Amino acid sequence: MNNCFYIFISLFATISLLQLFFNYRKIELGRVITKPLCLLTLSLSFIFFNVNLYLVYVSCFVAMAGDILLLFKKRKILFVLGGTLFTIEHILNFILISRVFSSFPTYLYIIILPSIFLFGLFSLLKKNRKKLFFCAYSYFGFQFANILLALIGLIIYKNMFLLMVICGYLFFAFSDFLILYKLIYGDFKNRSFYLILTYLIAQPTILFGVSLL
Repeated sequence: MNNCFYIFISLFATISLLQLFFNYRKIELGRVITKPLCLLTLSLSFIFFNVNLYLVYVSCFVAMAGDILLLFKKRKILFVLGGTLFTIEHILNFILISRVFSSFPTYLYIIILPSIFLFGLFSLLKKNRKKLFFCAYSYFGFQFANILLALIGLIIYKNMFLLMVICGYLFFAFSDFLILYKLIYGDFKNRSFYLILTYLIAQPTILFGVSLL
């Protein structure tokens, strides 16, 4: 690590606090400007974190691209593409988590689950609640697969960085649940604040966890 890492991680923390403030005070322009900058500064910090894993960098920038697309939430096709990018992030993290195992058939995860997810996610383009639930369960399946894999690795290898990954994914799942809640039941007070709070805790926790394995 060098000084650049501390600069960018400090910028990430500062911009994240601004993002939380704008969400709490419902200042839309500030929220839109700062949200992609959160993942950008986090991604840049990993370049100087001395991580020799290109998948970590790809995972960071894929998440940033997903964040940008989800800003256009009124356009369903962009929402779909944003969700697809986050699924790619989960797949990359799955591969990174699997490094703790001596061997693991990751090709099954990469080939089978995305096809189920994409079928479910594109069903959002039609107004059908059953399809919405299918989409949600398909998407959350990726997250819980990563939690389960990290939990198995934690039990077998006692690698405590896997605990970071598990905690991060629990925050991530709760953040995404708040998106699903709005789609089904509508909004509630400060929902977007809790959503971004848990998301901004989840991303660095997961990414640092998989980097340090």
